[in-house]
Amino acid sequence: KAETSFDVLDRMTKAGRLGNAELEDLSSIFGRVGINAKAAGLQFDETLGLIERLSMIERNPERLATLVDSTLRIFTNQKYLDKASTATGISFYNAEGDRRAALGTQ
Repeated sequence: KAETSFDVLDRMTKAGRLGNAELEDLSSIFGRVGINAKAAGLQFDETLGLIERLSMIERNPERLATLVDSTLRIFTNQKYLDKASTATGISFYNAEGDRRAALGTQ
């Protein structure tokens, strides 16, 4: 649908202006990390936000995609989650035993 395409392009354009990842790079980065972002419970806008925030650290598109993907592993791979929890002392589970959201407060 043209309306959906315009909306996605508009969101990506706005995200590109807020960070260092260029619009032409966002589609390939998103294509690489999108599956893990969805598995981590991130919405489209949250994934773009994560990409752009991490683009402040890493400007190279290929390395940025790797950084985002590696970051998402904490929320999609139990071994990574356990190691991160042990190393930081932060529980990734709330009082009810449910896993916390990857972004935001829960």
